[in-house]
Amino acid sequence: MAKRKPHWAWTIVGFLAVTAVIGAAYEYRQLAPYGCIGTAYLAKQYCSCRYVAGRSDQSCHAEFKPDIDRFHVTVEQIPANGAPSSAKVTARMLVWSGEARFSKGFGCSLVK
Repeated sequence: MAKRKPHWAWTIVGFLAVTAVIGAAYEYRQLAPYGCIGTAYLAKQYCSCRYVAGRSDQSCHAEFKPDIDRFHVTVEQIPANGAPSSAKVTARMLVWSGEARFSKGFGCSLVK
């Protein structure tokens, strides 16, 4: 007759898995506001650095080191070359994103 594995081992594994899921959900709830604030802050500050202050891309990246390495920053400007009349800066980190828009004469404002 084949030897059966003890049931208590599977009970412990199940308990640990449930505890890990609950812990991850709790941590996500605690970190979610910081993710939203961080991405919005970076998008607005990067937009202001780039378009209001007129600094170069490299200069703005250097200002936010080492924190900017944790984010994915995308910039879209119209027109693509020359002085932009409008631009959009998006900062993303994991599941959070923040967006700022530049309008000539108004500066940068936070969209989301």
